Amino acid sequence: MISRRFSVDNKPVLQKLLWGGDFLLRRPFFSIASQYEEGKLNPPLTKATTDMKRTHLTDSERIPIPIAAHKLYGSARNEVIHLCFRPGEVLEKHSNPFDVIFYVLEGIGILEVDEQSIAVGPDTLIEVSAPELRGWTNTGNENLRVLVIKVL
Repeated sequence: MISRRFSVDNKPVLQKLLWGGDFLLRRPFFSIASQYEEGKLNPPLTKATTDMKRTHLTDSERIPIPIAAHKLYGSARNEVIHLCFRPGEVLEKHSNPFDVIFYVLEGIGILEVDEQSIAVGPDTLIEVSAPELRGWTNTGNENLRVLVIKVL
C-alpha cells in the first residue's frame, strides 16, 4: 500500500526532506540548474564552504541495474539515488528491506506498489514501506528522473 503522496505545495514535508530549510522552495530548481551550468553558482571556496560535500551526478557512483542509476549520497542511515528512465524503460517490481521515499524531478510514469498503480509526474513525493513490492515504468516521451531516498 502506498503510504503517502505529497505535492510540492506541502511545504513542511519538503522543508524536512530538503535539509530542513526552504532554500530550494524559494528558488526554482531549473533556475538553480541553469545558473550552475553557466558557472554562476561556483563562488570561490571559503573556510565556511570547504567542509561541505558536493556531489555532481556525473561524478557519482553508478549502480549496476538495467537503467541509469547513480548513488549521490550514502551513510549508515540513508542513501540518495538518482534514477533516469528513458521513454518506455521499466524497472521490474522488487522489494527492499527498508522504507523508500521517491521524489519525481521530471517526466511522467507509473509507480506500481504491490497491486496498486499510480500515475506520477514532476514535484510528486511518494513514500513506500519496506516490505512492499515497487516498480517503475516511464510512460512519457521524455526521460523520467526520480530521486530515491532510502531510509536504512
